[in-house]
Amino acid sequence: IRIFNPKAQIIILIGSGSSPERISKWLNMPLIEENRRPVDLRLGVLHRGTFHFRGFNDHCEGDEHWISRIDTDYESPLNSQSLSAIKHLSEQNEQILIFTNSRKTSENMAYYLAGNLNLPAASDSLKMLTEIPPSVQNDKLERCLNHGVAFHNADLGRDDVAASFERRTGHAPR
Repeated sequence: IRIFNPKAQIIILIGSGSSPERISKWLNMPLIEENRRPVDLRLGVLHRGTFHFRGFNDHCEGDEHWISRIDTDYESPLNSQSLSAIKHLSEQNEQILIFTNSRKTSENMAYYLAGNLNLPAASDSLKMLTEIPPSVQNDKLERCLNHGVAFHNADLGRDDVAASFERRTGHAPR
């Protein structure tokens, strides 16, 4: 990059499991490490209706009891307990981030949740989609955003999906 544009500003974000020191040395760039999340995450396990968790930033541990279960249909990509937890969190206006193992799975799960959570449309995100070039992915995303659900895959611009959620909630998803 610097061969073609010596004044280019380069910022590299590296997730866990990488060797940031080696990469920093190899690129002759300073390493800046950040271990605090601007939006705290709760890491935990949902088992038999109880969510046992620990906060990422504050390391506080706790339990939340979620008794209700939702019957799922044959087409559900989620089990009853997971769907119940997602519904509970969405009713509390919590941000929910679900990791899947493939692009197709993330899209199918987003379609399913959009059709089953009864969330309001993500109006700001829908407006933003009109400002970027049309694509098949944007059409799929629009269908989900009309029901308050989004998905993000490598071929979608992160800013396209996240900016309106930041405006709506006051936090940027990280």
